Amino acid sequence: MNTASKIAKESTITFSGMFYGNVNRYLYTALLARWVGAEILGIYSMANAIMLISEVLGKMGLETGIMRFVSRLSPESDSEKIQKLIASSLKMTVAFSLVIMVGLIISSGFIGTQILNGPPLLTSVIIVFAIAIPFNALTLVSAFATQGFKRLKYKLCDAVFKSNHSFGVYGSVLFVCIN
Repeated sequence: MNTASKIAKESTITFSGMFYGNVNRYLYTALLARWVGAEILGIYSMANAIMLISEVLGKMGLETGIMRFVSRLSPESDSEKIQKLIASSLKMTVAFSLVIMVGLIISSGFIGTQILNGPPLLTSVIIVFAIAIPFNALTLVSAFATQGFKRLKYKLCDAVFKSNHSFGVYGSVLFVCIN
């Protein structure tokens, strides 16, 4: 397969995955607003924003670094070096995102009530969202590692899994917390 057709194929896969994920996110937000109201949607949005910011801190920029360094190495001749690189970056991601998760769980009461002046439900939702941080960070760094091998379809699988899994889990938790 020549370079132009590979780029066209991979960009089509990426575009369709991003389109699917964004449509899911918008539909979920609209349905959440319709079913539970503005207050619960605001709680969800604040907790989601806190989780996404914490997730960026948990990744520590390793997703970009691993993609860059894996793509520079040859999979045939440098396989041991690539394995060590991926393993060490995943270990660092897990360790740091766990620290971020624990810090967010400990400070969730302060963030929810003192900083954001939210209802007590916000604290519970922040705690539930904080538990997802290590999983999301690890999944993203892993997807970028596969992107270093010039395989974008795995990054697409990560995006689709995250959008479907996150909406189902967070929606269920919000439903249980409300009732």
